Amino acid sequence: MLFDGKYYPAKAKKDGALERFVVTVRRADQGLEGAREAGRYEGTDYCIKKFGTSTIAWAPGPDMDRAAILTDGGNVVLRGTCNKW
Repeated sequence: MLFDGKYYPAKAKKDGALERFVVTVRRADQGLEGAREAGRYEGTDYCIKKFGTSTIAWAPGPDMDRAAILTDGGNVVLRGTCNKW
């Protein structure tokens, strides 16, 4: 899927308990907004597949400032917890 017309490889994986996850989005140097949205999409997809819900408590999430989500390697890293109920 493209965001802002560009491809951002993103992967969500379990972070301890099944409801907690971490999303890593590569190629954020193409544009931070597109990378944020790719991460939001990947986290939402993870929660829907695991729990059937798209409600997420993000920390840090896609709406945080640049310094909170951008790593030294130029990736965006987001963390969240799926709301199971």
